[in-house]
This record gives sequence, C-alpha cells and structure tokens, in this order.
Amino acid sequence: MKRSDKVFLNNVFKEGVLLFMREPLRLKASDLLGLKPYRIFVYSMKGLEANKKKRLIATLYGYSTRKKVGEKRYEYEYRGLVDREMKLGKNCFLIEEGRAREAESVLRSYGVQFRSVSVWLSAGMRLNA
Repeated sequence: MKRSDKVFLNNVFKEGVLLFMREPLRLKASDLLGLKPYRIFVYSMKGLEANKKKRLIATLYGYSTRKKVGEKRYEYEYRGLVDREMKLGKNCFLIEEGRAREAESVLRSYGVQFRSVSVWLSAGMRLNA
C-alpha cells in the first residue's frame, strides 16, 4: 500500500463503504484495523469431582505455593494456560487463537463441556484495566 491512504481506508472500514478504488487492495482488513484473532471459551464443571475441579482451575489459571522451612521462606508461582487478565468471568476466559487447541485439549481431558466462539479484538486492547 504505497499510494493508498491507510487512514482513509481505516475510516472506510469503520464508518463507510468503499465505492471505487484505482488500485487493488492487497491488505487484510485485520491488519489495517489492528485486529488479532481470539477465542472465548465458556465451560461447565457440573458433575466434576472437587479434586478435578481444583486441578482444572490450577491448569487454566495457575497457582502459587508458600512454604516455610526453618527461617527460610519459599514461594513458587506456576503460570496457567490463561493469563489472569484474560479471565472474563466465572467459567469463561479469552485466549489467543493460536493457543485455542491447547485449551480445547485441556478441557476435553477433564471431561468438561464447553463452547467457544471466535472473535477479533484490537491488538492494543487491555482487559480488566
């Protein structure tokens, strides 16, 4: 896009309809608008045993442990599959499309029922800000 005005095209995608253009548009709309693919997962832990629920939550969102041995304190933090700011609510999270298969396999391995929907979000957007 050497000659086309990116600001103009950005406004066309957001607000209007492009009727005519002299040169072919060889730019993805997602690149122009700065969008990235994500997937929203909603799952149900109904019928899951308590210890499996705890393991699933730890696998998805991570956990931390603290231990005191004598005078020394040890703290460990284990990251989960989903970042804390990507948790949308109870039993609902957002993950990048590239990691969606991993999330599906984790949910399936625990026998959890889930649904997912693909969405496009602004690359610079922050959740829970």
